[in-house]
Amino acid sequence: IENYLIQAQLGEGGMGTVYRALETNLDRAVAIKVLNTDLARDPSIVERFRSEARAQANLNHTNIATLYAFLVYQGNPIMVMEYVEGETFQQMVNRRGPIPSQEAVPLFRQALLGISAAHRMGIVHRDIKPSNLMLNRSGIVKVMDFGIAKVATSAHNLTRTGTQMGTAYYMSPEQVKGERVDIRSDIYSLGITLYELLTANVPFSSNSEFQILNDHVNTPPPPPSKFYPYLPKGLENIILKSLAKSPDQRFQTAEEFGAALERPEAWEMAAPHAPSVHDTVFSGGSSFTVQAPAAVASPKPQPPHNRPRRTLKVC
Repeated sequence: IENYLIQAQLGEGGMGTVYRALETNLDRAVAIKVLNTDLARDPSIVERFRSEARAQANLNHTNIATLYAFLVYQGNPIMVMEYVEGETFQQMVNRRGPIPSQEAVPLFRQALLGISAAHRMGIVHRDIKPSNLMLNRSGIVKVMDFGIAKVATSAHNLTRTGTQMGTAYYMSPEQVKGERVDIRSDIYSLGITLYELLTANVPFSSNSEFQILNDHVNTPPPPPSKFYPYLPKGLENIILKSLAKSPDQRFQTAEEFGAALERPEAWEMAAPHAPSVHDTVFSGGSSFTVQAPAAVASPKPQPPHNRPRRTLKVC
């Protein structure tokens, strides 16, 4: 593709395919993201993809994967990104199980620095999850895929498909309800990411996507100590505050979240906002209910998070 030599396919999802490539004129490795052909036929989707690329091009931070170029090749929009060699948070948890807090929290705070820089520029990620946070071989955390979820939600055939099941675990209640999303939605997704990093579990897990989305809106999250009883109480309270159903009850910025993580002992006696039925079911004076699917053609595949619980041994 022009001066990029494709070397290997790295992944494939609902939005497109990612390849590792060599930029021949600079002799450097890059990641190339090609928008799916069916989406590339929709001019409005292409324009959204382009506008998100423009926004990301202005993000210059150590903890954000850099966008090098945007181009259209044979009608397909392409983003050329920094190639990050390392391990995603998701791969780390899958390989190791719960990550000790003394290791997990400093890594997570690196991600907060990147997200905070984007928020200050008015950019909401909308798709924060462990697979979009990568630890490179130098110990630096890189936030990936800014804005991709915003493009996806404008494609009618991607609103509720199996390709988005992975994202459903991390969606804020306001995202589920189709309400206006701001930086506090990212705070919620960050809270679930930290929850999983420390416990190797997500708060809401089911074979049914409908049930997961309904739980985000209506069910208080189980305390992380349910899955990992050795978690410090202050850290648990911080996570539960980030997962408040109402955006007004969460940390209002990534900086606030990070400041709390600096002194978790100060949160040991804190009482996070306990969502009531009024908070979780009613919004703006009207009732909200997640609509169940009319019919299911075949059983859904087992989600990756419903893996067997690990047995923890304390020596």
